[in-house]
Amino acid sequence: MPIPVALAVVAPGYAAIWVFIQTAGRAHTGAAAGELTRHVFHALPGLRSEVFLFFSANMLGTGAATALPPEIMKAAVDALNLSPELSVCVVMAGILFCAAVGLHPVIIFVLIGEVLPPEVLGVSPVILGAAMLAMWGLGAIVAPFSATTLYMARASATNILRVAWMWNGPYAILGTVLAVALILVARQVGFY
Repeated sequence: MPIPVALAVVAPGYAAIWVFIQTAGRAHTGAAAGELTRHVFHALPGLRSEVFLFFSANMLGTGAATALPPEIMKAAVDALNLSPELSVCVVMAGILFCAAVGLHPVIIFVLIGEVLPPEVLGVSPVILGAAMLAMWGLGAIVAPFSATTLYMARASATNILRVAWMWNGPYAILGTVLAVALILVARQVGFY
C-alpha cells in the first residue's frame, strides 16, 4: 500500500482509539464517540491549514518519489560507497536538515520509503524503521511548517521559526545524536 494511502487510512483510526482510551471509565463508549464526532467537526475548521498542509505534503512526496526511480537512487548510494552504518547516519542527519529547512516530514518519509528501501542502504528493515521512527518526531518539531510547529506557534503566539529552530532545534539535534548512537549500538550488539 502506498505510504500516503496508508497514512490516510491508519491515522484516523489511531486518533479514535486514543480518544477512547482517554475517556475509558469516564464515559460510555457511545457518548465518547458522539463527543469525538462533535469535537472533530468543531475543531476541524481551525485546523484547516494543518490538514491541507499534511495532504499536500503527501502528494508532493509521492510526486517526487515518482520522479526519482529507485535504480537511480541505488546507483547514487553505491557511488558514495558508504558503510550501512554511515548510510543510516547520513539519512537521519539528512532528514533533520531537510525538515529544518522547511520540507514537511511527510514529504521526506514518503520519498525515503519509495526510493531508498532498506536493501538500497544495506541495512535491515528494522534499522531503517527505527531510524525513521525516531526522525519522524524529531523532524516534525524542527520543521517550520509541520502541524506540530504551526500549532505550537499559534498556541504560544510565537514566530514559527523561533519555535522550530530556537526552542526545538537543540532538542532535535541531541535527540538525533542519541538515536544514531542507540541504533549503532543495537546493530553492533546484534539486536536485529
